Order: sequence, then structure tokens, then C-alpha cells
Amino acid sequence: MDWTGWIATAKEKAREHIILGLFALIALLLLVIWQAVPREVWGKVSEAVPKQALWALLGLEAIAIGIQAAFALDNRRKWKNTPPAPPPPPEPGKPLRRFGVHWDGEFNPLCPVCEILLHMFYLDVDESREALRCPKCKAEYTLRDDEGYTHALGEVKEYLSGKTSELY
Repeated sequence: MDWTGWIATAKEKAREHIILGLFALIALLLLVIWQAVPREVWGKVSEAVPKQALWALLGLEAIAIGIQAAFALDNRRKWKNTPPAPPPPPEPGKPLRRFGVHWDGEFNPLCPVCEILLHMFYLDVDESREALRCPKCKAEYTLRDDEGYTHALGEVKEYLSGKTSELY
């Protein structure tokens, strides 16, 4: 299985969440400091520290917050404009999924839940409908194509093996 696409996606999401988390942490810490220090102390600090130093500190904080916001917006823009990756090709030896069930290499129907060989459960001659049943989980399946039409097991096996090119 190809994990590179999944790992790259996880890294991008983690990077985005880390940047947003740091932005929120800085804002929270600034709020905590602002609320924790009494007003009288702020007055004394402003008298003791030159105004230019206070403005420089505020400027540095604004720059840091601005850079983090820019990174967060840039990551969000990249994430939104990136088309989804195509699904990976099926691995060799893995069951094929068609008509609502899985098929092994010899085109035998397998239960999509537990990968057990399905057996014929009932045959409705009047409606020419067959049902397959899993002996393990007791789930019932009818073979349906993309348009919702039901098909017989033999017909589908011939179609999957390439003996016929159409389903009737």
C-alpha cells in the first residue's frame, strides 16, 4: 500500500494545526498577562520603561502574529486549491469490488464485510433474481450494476472474466 500520499496529507494538516495552535496560544497568553497585571502596575511600567521600548515590544508581537496568520492563510489556500489525489491502484491479489460484492482471482463472489465465499441463498424464478448470502455474517447481497439493475451470478462471472462484453 502506498502511504506517501497519506503521510504528506497528514504532515500538511499537522503543520496547519500547529501554526493555528501557536497563534491561539500567543493570543491567550497575551490576554492572561493583560488580565493578571493590575492597572496600577501597567501605569508604573509605562513610567519606568521608555515608550519606545514598549512600542518596539508591541511591534514585535504584531509582526509575530502577522507572520503566523500569513502562514496559516497560505497553508489554507494551498490546501483548498490542491485537487484530491487519485485513489491508489489496487494491490495484486486483493479482491476486486464490483456489483456490491468482492471477487477473488477466479471471479468467485466474496462477502465485502468478512471476505468469505458467498453461496446462493434463493432464486426467484418469476423475477429472475438471485440472492447471495454470507455463511458467517448472514448478510444477503443481490448483484446490481451502476444503474441498479440486478444480474444473475453466471452472467456477472462471464462479464468479469471477459467472455462477454455486455450485461443483459
